[in-house]
Order: sequence, then C-alpha cells, then structure tokens
Amino acid sequence: MRRRRGRIGRLRQVCLQPCDPHPGNMKSQPQPWHLLLLILAGWINRHQQDAIDFLLTENHILREKTTGSESIRIAYFMY
Repeated sequence: MRRRRGRIGRLRQVCLQPCDPHPGNMKSQPQPWHLLLLILAGWINRHQQDAIDFLLTENHILREKTTGSESIRIAYFMY
C-alpha cells in the first residue's frame, strides 16, 4: 500500500528540484489577442486624450471670459 504524501511533502519535493529561472527553450511569441489588446488600448488612449484636450480648451476659454473678480454663474435645473 502506497502512502500518500501531504501537501507539505509535495511542496518540499517541488522546491528541492533544481529549476532554471530563465528557460531557454520557451520563447515568447506574440499571440493574436496581443494585437487586439494593443489596438483597444490605443483607441481608448486616443479618446481619453481628446476628452482631456477638450476640457483644457474649455477651461482656457472660460478663464478668458472672466475678468478679475467676476464669476461664472452656473444654473442647475431640476425636472
């Protein structure tokens, strides 16, 4: 009858085996979904940058409209 090893016994066996931290036989090749992820990230980045540019321009225009101690009054309407 074989005696089953517990979790610690298996961990010791795995940890004591020599291993190569940088195996030479495993080359990283880009997968098809990597390209899709890069395209999606670029698209999101472009839209975020457009929104930032719009808000910066809007702030610049609003600051030019106000002079000195004037303030812009914002009205909130509730329906």
